[in-house]
Amino acid sequence: MFDKSEYLSEPILKENYEYRFVLTIGSETQEFVFYTKLNPFYTTKKRVKQTLPFVFKEIPESYLDLLIYENSKLAYEIANEDLKSELDKENVPSIIERYTRLKTQVDIITDIAIDYGLKTGSAEKILGDFKISYEVKTPDLEKLLKRLERELEYLERAITNKIIALTATRAGAIEYPFSGRADF
Repeated sequence: MFDKSEYLSEPILKENYEYRFVLTIGSETQEFVFYTKLNPFYTTKKRVKQTLPFVFKEIPESYLDLLIYENSKLAYEIANEDLKSELDKENVPSIIERYTRLKTQVDIITDIAIDYGLKTGSAEKILGDFKISYEVKTPDLEKLLKRLERELEYLERAITNKIIALTATRAGAIEYPFSGRADF
């Protein structure tokens, strides 16, 4: 007889866990993996992807979730005490969201650059009378990565309170331009 009480000692799933469900029927075994809610999670996958959708469309959702989670933890660790107290509230300060989003994008683009870096160079193939050649370079990816890393460094200094983060006026605002502020 199946005694479910030994399996239901904890009625809810814990946050920040990876659960594996293995189902064996006869000689076949199926394994299912899922993650519970990751906390902290200071940005959304949509915000990460919207900057460069063509780059991020191939990234697995679970990998993106884990990167956002890890970078959210990092943002909390480096934040000054004022920001940490605000993180305990419902709304995340925009500078923390920006840092987490940008750090996640830099991590993904770095992975892509390393992958392409291994494939750079040129190759040639001759098939009878046809000659096929190609050359792979990643200067645009390198420029983008350098620009994002500079912005990330700036945000990191702002989070640790070494500088004050700049903001821009909200586009389309009709009131006094400095009364409505939004991050850029």
